[in-house]
Amino acid sequence: MKDAIYALMDFSPKYAKEKITDTLNEMENIGGFDDLRLRKSGPFLFGEVKIFVKKGIDVSKAHEIAGKIEEKIKEEVKEVDFFTIHIEPYKERYAKAAIPIDDNKVSEHFGRAEKFLVFKVDREEGKIVEKREIKNPYKEKKMRAGLSCAKFLISEGIDALITKEIGEIAFHMLGDEGVEIYMAMEGIDECIDKFIKEKLKQLKKPTKVKE
Repeated sequence: MKDAIYALMDFSPKYAKEKITDTLNEMENIGGFDDLRLRKSGPFLFGEVKIFVKKGIDVSKAHEIAGKIEEKIKEEVKEVDFFTIHIEPYKERYAKAAIPIDDNKVSEHFGRAEKFLVFKVDREEGKIVEKREIKNPYKEKKMRAGLSCAKFLISEGIDALITKEIGEIAFHMLGDEGVEIYMAMEGIDECIDKFIKEKLKQLKKPTKVKE
């Protein structure tokens, strides 16, 4: 009778909820979670949670992340029989973006750009809070310059890339890390302004120009 009453009351065993919370906090590629619920039915637990993923992550990648989370939860809490994960887009207050530049202009080439203009935007205030230029250490690299630049920018913690061209390998590497890629305008200031106003065109596939 006690188990039946707890089930009707949407009772959440404390130990299981704490374990699942710890598991969710350890997962990569999610910006947080909400509405974690558990229901006990006999010896089993049924649950659901809402996870937030960066909007740059495509649908298949998001479902892959959800699958890994479900698998990990069932591994950590054996009593869980069924667990539903709802995927929601996540947008942080601050966003860090990069633009490849040459001679104070938007570069025509991602991997061969002279430097990268990296700036941080406060989305709530609609303004730049940080801006700096970083020399491209891979400009003269003979092969895979774009791939090396992609890894470099990921290490810099960028959330978005604004570029006129990008190759397939670099495009997918950045996308897998949740980095949003946008088509650059002619002017640097115009790129920044439209990024802040969320009016840049997001690239859904790499350009055809080689890296």
